[in-house]
Amino acid sequence: RRNASFRLGRLIVLAAAVAGCLMLLPFSRTASAVNRTWDGGGGANHNWSEPTNWSSDTVPGSSEVAVFDGTSTNDATIDVNIDVQGIQIDAGYTGTITQAAGVNVTISNFGNYSQADGTFNGGNGNFAIAFSFTLSGGIFNAPTGTLSFGNNFTHTAGGTFNHNSGTISLTGTRSMRRDALRCARAVRQWLACDMRRQGR
Repeated sequence: RRNASFRLGRLIVLAAAVAGCLMLLPFSRTASAVNRTWDGGGGANHNWSEPTNWSSDTVPGSSEVAVFDGTSTNDATIDVNIDVQGIQIDAGYTGTITQAAGVNVTISNFGNYSQADGTFNGGNGNFAIAFSFTLSGGIFNAPTGTLSFGNNFTHTAGGTFNHNSGTISLTGTRSMRRDALRCARAVRQWLACDMRRQGR
């Protein structure tokens, strides 16, 4: 009986340790991300794929966050399919970011989309966000394809969300009841809300 209790205690401790590591994993990955800031160094070429438009003349990759701030307010065109760890539009960026036709945007690796200023114009492709979408300022014109996110959709006063008759797909598997309510409130009059659990 004593051995059984000891084994049970070890299992409980091990389960707690694993759960703690899993909770910290998204934050550790996000913390390691490198920021690439839009500096508009490409002159008349406003394409996302032009390296000179970014700090260190490097286009953001899958482990990097694309940052738009007051460094340059030049417009940007996402002219190729992209996969980044985040898109962060800070107050002070007053330009327009346009998702070109046929282009897909992917924010992976527990990444987030946040917008506090400027304008984002979605195209006819998809926009997939691994973690959360936050709009606190500026204008977000959603793609006519699917806007998907894995955790929270947050739209606060100060930002404008235009649906463009697109679809929101909540692809996360946790806190579905809470997120379903949040999504329904956010889009109840003008956006289809496709609640799906992947892998179930």
